[in-house]
Amino acid sequence: MNAVDADVDDLVLDSWLSLSLFTYADYFSAFSTIYQHVCCKCTKSYKYKWNLLRHLKYECGVAPQFICKLCHKAFTQKSSLKSHVAYVHGYQLTIK
Repeated sequence: MNAVDADVDDLVLDSWLSLSLFTYADYFSAFSTIYQHVCCKCTKSYKYKWNLLRHLKYECGVAPQFICKLCHKAFTQKSSLKSHVAYVHGYQLTIK
């Protein structure tokens, strides 16, 4: 490897690191946004009020209410239980 190749490799590495750090910062900031609807118990924030209400009813300070009858794994949301049963156990689950 000659000096020119080494300089090109360093430039490519520097460019990649700069791009990686920039996109990581953008990625992280996208998930640290504070939304209008904030939980008074744990300070999680939600863009929509119904998501906060679901969080308060099923998640925050509440034991998981949806239990898989096949393996007894617990979930905080009904949709998570349905996905689990479909993917892990291969069944379609109808929950009312």
